[in-house]
Amino acid sequence: MKKQLVILGIAVLLICVGLSGCEELSKEIAGVKEIEIDGNGITQTVNNPGESVKLDIFGDNCDITVTEETNLVEIEIFGDFNTVRVSKGHSYESDIFGDGNKIIKYD
Repeated sequence: MKKQLVILGIAVLLICVGLSGCEELSKEIAGVKEIEIDGNGITQTVNNPGESVKLDIFGDNCDITVTEETNLVEIEIFGDFNTVRVSKGHSYESDIFGDGNKIIKYD
């Protein structure tokens, strides 16, 4: 009887933890399009008018421009020597890892 109670307790705990994790994850990504750029020397313009965008850059020596019409909410840069150009009107969070990365504001 004791073993069954312990197994039931563990099962309930795992279900609660699993469901709470799913809820958090869905809130973080709801309505935000995640754009991943993975490669070396990529030049790209991100033009997604009216969409909320999270930009993830995993490459090196990339040159990325985000148009003013794109609702940029977050930038994460994991590579080295990348340049991201954003409008002065953009409001976003950023995390930058690696060397020589920069975010330049235009307008």
